[in-house]
Amino acid sequence: MKIAILFFVILTFALGCNFEIGNSQIDKYQPTPEFQAKIYNEVDSINSSVELQAYLRQIYALDQKYRAEENDVLDKFGHDSKEYKQIWEKINQTDAENLVRVEYIFKKFGYPKRSEVGEIAASAPWFVVHHVSGDNAVREKHFKIIYRAYVDGNISGGQMDFYLGRMYRIKFGTYFNMPSQFKEHEKIDTLIQILELKKK
Repeated sequence: MKIAILFFVILTFALGCNFEIGNSQIDKYQPTPEFQAKIYNEVDSINSSVELQAYLRQIYALDQKYRAEENDVLDKFGHDSKEYKQIWEKINQTDAENLVRVEYIFKKFGYPKRSEVGEIAASAPWFVVHHVSGDNAVREKHFKIIYRAYVDGNISGGQMDFYLGRMYRIKFGTYFNMPSQFKEHEKIDTLIQILELKKK
C-alpha cells in the first residue's frame, strides 16, 4: 500500500514537470559514444534477475535524485533563477543518460518482469521513457514495449494512463477527460485510438 501511495505521488509530480528535453534540445544532452560504450558494457555484464534488479534500482534512484531537490530549489530561488535552471540541466542530462541504459536493456532483455525484479525496478524503465522528452518521439518509439508491459502486468494501468495522458497533453495542449463514467482500460483504449498508436 505504501509503495502504491508513493507511486501515486511521484506520478502526479511527473505530470507537472516544467522543464523537459524538447526535440530541439536532444543533441545538447546526447551522451558521448564513450559513455554509451560504458553503459553497453555494464548491461552486457548482467547475468541474473538479481543483478538486473539492482541495476534497475540504480536507474530509478538516478531518475529521482535531482527531481527530489527540484521543489526546494524552486521555493528557495524561484522559477526563473539560474539555480532552478541548473537543477533542470542536471535532470535533463540524467534523463538522456538513463535513456541509453533503458534502451539497451530493452534490446537485451525486453521489458523487465515485475515478478522477477520487483515493482520499483520494473517501473524504472517506464519512469525514464515517461520523463525523458518534451515531445512524443521517444514515447511513440517505445509505445509498443510499454503497452506490452502493461498488458503483461509489469506496469500498472495507472502508469499506462499517465504515459498516454502526457502524450495527449503534449500533442493537443490540454488534459484528456473521458466524457462519462469509464473503466481504466476503456480510457487507455480511447487514448490509443485518439493518438493513432495502433497504426504504429
